[in-house]
Amino acid sequence: MMCHSVEAARYLLTDPNKSRDSLKPVKVQATIASLKWSKEKYAKELAQRSPEIDYTKHPSEDYAHATITFKDEDNNTLIAELTTSWSFVGAGLRLNFETLGPEYSMKANTLNSGLDVFLSRRIQSNQGEDMVEKQNAEQGLMPVVPDEESAYGYTAENRYMLSIGICLHARNCL
Repeated sequence: MMCHSVEAARYLLTDPNKSRDSLKPVKVQATIASLKWSKEKYAKELAQRSPEIDYTKHPSEDYAHATITFKDEDNNTLIAELTTSWSFVGAGLRLNFETLGPEYSMKANTLNSGLDVFLSRRIQSNQGEDMVEKQNAEQGLMPVVPDEESAYGYTAENRYMLSIGICLHARNCL
């Protein structure tokens, strides 16, 4: 579940002129848990909404937190702190990560998008459904994630996987 955030943080910590192998993880502290979706009540609710998903047979974590300490080629310490939760009760999918290096830091939270929308109780049927696809609420103040595919890293991830496939097919890998 957290693999996207780990790779985003690793990408941001890697010197742009060096390969991803230039960072070595030296310590990982992590916690995973199933806080919601493995509970019978919520598993049934999820199965009704998405019949192809059955958490009673295939449970998975819905919360993950990690602190990863890296060393770069100059022996500098770099740290990534990550939290991902599919069980977060609030407006939307929350991916939160922070990167710390010797002369920089960065923090990202997908719910701090800079664009919020408020949906009133008077919205009927599925009006506004396209704006709240990953929201846990159907009314109230909610963040809007512009260019969701890029914000969550799916575009770059797909581009990378495609480049690996082309590389293997052409047998001209670096």
